[in-house]
Amino acid sequence: MTEPVRVDVGACRCPGAPHPDGDAVFLHATATISIGAAAHMAVGQWGDDPMLLQVGLTRAFLLFGIASWTFTDEKGASVPVDPTGADWNATIDRLLPFNAGGYEVAERCDALYAGDVLRPLMARLPKRSPDGLTAGSTSPIRASGRKPRTRRSLSLPTGTDGRLSVVPAP
Repeated sequence: MTEPVRVDVGACRCPGAPHPDGDAVFLHATATISIGAAAHMAVGQWGDDPMLLQVGLTRAFLLFGIASWTFTDEKGASVPVDPTGADWNATIDRLLPFNAGGYEVAERCDALYAGDVLRPLMARLPKRSPDGLTAGSTSPIRASGRKPRTRRSLSLPTGTDGRLSVVPAP
């Protein structure tokens, strides 16, 4: 098993400040099944809303990506890392506010996990060619079977003698 990835989160915020070098969060070095499953759930739930999807993925990575940390409680005991605990979201929000380490941890989680957990989902998407069409796509067929209409527009460039030119309809 690989060593956890350390993310420094700033000055020690534990009671009594027992960490002179500041606090740190240690992340799983690779995506675990729990991280992947939570991320896939977020995509399923919020995949059509980019903002909510980003929040869902970040929350999934934070909920299950933290292996350990240096935070201690009032008695000097380590604050447990318990993603299944009822107050785990509140614990993360309290100990990792956005402007005091939360951003750094979220960014590192994204760098560590996003590619691995999203790659299988991306592989399921239809393949697209450079022009945006899938390999087996064809032009739409009109119900009437007629050719597409053309629109006549007046254009009088030099040398046309005032003749109308035909411009295909959009």
